[in-house]
Amino acid sequence: MRAGIRDFSVTFGSRIAILILGLASQSCMAWFLAPAGRGSYAVCLLFTTMLTLICLFGCDVAALYFVASRRSTLSEGIMNTLLYGGSGCLLAIVAGLVVMQMPLAFLTKASVSAFHLSLVLIPIGFFSSTLVLMLNSLSEFVWLAVFTVGGSLTHLVFTVLFVPLLGWGVEGAMVATNVSGLITIAAVLVLFRRRHGLRPVRPSWPSVVDMFHYGVKYYVGKISNNVNFQVGAIILAFFASKEEIGLFTLATMLTAQIMMIPDTLTTVLIPRVATDKHGRRDLIAQCARVTLILCGLGLLGLCMFARPIVGILFSEAFLPMVSLVWISSLGILVRSATKVMVPFMLNTNHPGITSISTAIGMVTNVILLWLLMPRWGLDGAAWAMTFGYLTGAAVLLAGFVRISGLRHREIWRFRWTDWTSFVEVWHGVRGRMGAGLGGAN
Repeated sequence: MRAGIRDFSVTFGSRIAILILGLASQSCMAWFLAPAGRGSYAVCLLFTTMLTLICLFGCDVAALYFVASRRSTLSEGIMNTLLYGGSGCLLAIVAGLVVMQMPLAFLTKASVSAFHLSLVLIPIGFFSSTLVLMLNSLSEFVWLAVFTVGGSLTHLVFTVLFVPLLGWGVEGAMVATNVSGLITIAAVLVLFRRRHGLRPVRPSWPSVVDMFHYGVKYYVGKISNNVNFQVGAIILAFFASKEEIGLFTLATMLTAQIMMIPDTLTTVLIPRVATDKHGRRDLIAQCARVTLILCGLGLLGLCMFARPIVGILFSEAFLPMVSLVWISSLGILVRSATKVMVPFMLNTNHPGITSISTAIGMVTNVILLWLLMPRWGLDGAAWAMTFGYLTGAAVLLAGFVRISGLRHREIWRFRWTDWTSFVEVWHGVRGRMGAGLGGAN
């Protein structure tokens, strides 16, 4: 228990630092790019994300699982990921170049050079995020905190350098993302070499095939999960102005920051659940309850002070997005409470349920977008995303109930031990923040 609280404290403390640094980067871009430029940047990132999701076939999830479950050593996992992920990245870049030759409306939302930089970001973004998360699989939570905070800090520094100081606009924002990712990749590989004896090994074809099979099982879920969150922006990229895209994507980004709580818990839970054949069902249920309360309080505060927060962080030009923050908060809350159940599904060999839940949520989102956006505009897109999260969460919860054997009352009834655990976590987080990360153990 104490080890889990320590790991959560370190990870959550780093997430708070990442939140602050990330908001500083977004604030910088919002003030100097305005809604139109922020919309162009969002379209470029969306282009990168969708190509990566479609062509990588769940490689990142498979790589983390194989290392966390000790089915592969670190060296084997990285070399297999290099072969598996590298092939997918190459496919994604080629597909992106082909798409850029088509007369698609979203390609008019940013410059050709910005889209080329988004293609460069495909391998950089994939390997930087996957390598950093492998620290989680190795239970290196302090180093995970160091690299995630360091990556956010370097991104902020280069964003300030390339956007306001050098005036490179959207292209500068893309260059900043690429440069910070390259630095992260190099630093993590050095750490793996020194602490874990990373060395070149010959990729194992049977292991790569096993990774592929595992990744494919989660493939539909991973795509659906990301599309469910971004489908509004995807459709807006074709039919809306750059300004509207900038408002919608920034609003959903701001609201989704509360998901650092379930993301932190998921990070800590993966190695613990992976080594327990029963999936630590009671621990998962407790985390869901605590997440619901903490995220609810956080989102309530955000909704109450949304207008001054948006005006100060992003300028008054972004005030029309306040209503989007209010609407999307409900969906984000439900999604946050059930997201901690995903490690249980993945590590009890039921990734298909995660895929089904997110696919159903995505279909709901798309249907409601088609019905609501023509009538309510951006508010309709936010409502569609919210109901997509509600339906997907319902399916995921039903799957957890069936597999874990716990009843709804057992999952959601708050207990005194939940409160004492929260108090211990809070003291741990406060102590870590007061002392700083210090040195990595």
